[in-house]
Amino acid sequence: MGLLRPADRFRRHDVEVIRAASKGAAYRLNVEQGIAHLKIHDLKRVVTDDLAGELDDVRSRGVEMLLIDLRNLAEHGSRAAAALTGVFQAGELLNLRNRQGELLETVSSQREAVGWPGEIAVLVNGATAGGAEAVARTLQAGREAVVFGETTFGLGAEPELLELEDGSGLLISAAIWETSSGASWNADGIEPDRVVRGRGSEFAAASADQLERVLELLRERDKVEAKAA
Repeated sequence: MGLLRPADRFRRHDVEVIRAASKGAAYRLNVEQGIAHLKIHDLKRVVTDDLAGELDDVRSRGVEMLLIDLRNLAEHGSRAAAALTGVFQAGELLNLRNRQGELLETVSSQREAVGWPGEIAVLVNGATAGGAEAVARTLQAGREAVVFGETTFGLGAEPELLELEDGSGLLISAAIWETSSGASWNADGIEPDRVVRGRGSEFAAASADQLERVLELLRERDKVEAKAA
């Protein structure tokens, strides 16, 4: 398979694609020093009722801050994004508009109650794209979630696959996404409220450092708010 990247002046990169069913948990939820860390691995396979139940259990233990980790997550469309976002926010979530700006569809939460009424922060990076960006931008706009990390990829459009006569396909952007308040991110990406980059020459080490630095910032914030109260 060949890829053309605008950032590389459309140089061709040949990659091998191995198709296989997703394995492992769709997400991981744990508590680190009083902060709940929700790492999403597969947006489409999240069972929202199960997640809401686990979040309720975490809150029953006195945890009030949740960090949603959407790094390196680039998959699926508006429905999967709205399903996850609906755990945290009610009402209208996303608008889909055509290139002329006409409203095609409004996607709303299908849940009756918000599963996490406490504070929310979001962690993103340059590999956060598509549905994951929709989750981050919607929570940033609707729940005043603080976004940490690095500028996201900038894929804010509904994909549509057109099959060609030779059996190949062309993936096009059929509709632009925006939040119910009109905020979009297509092409530009989402700018974090607080830029935090991981330190380290290896990917795993840099990712772990980035997470720890964000958790430390949230812990310091809790300390300041506690003193002010």
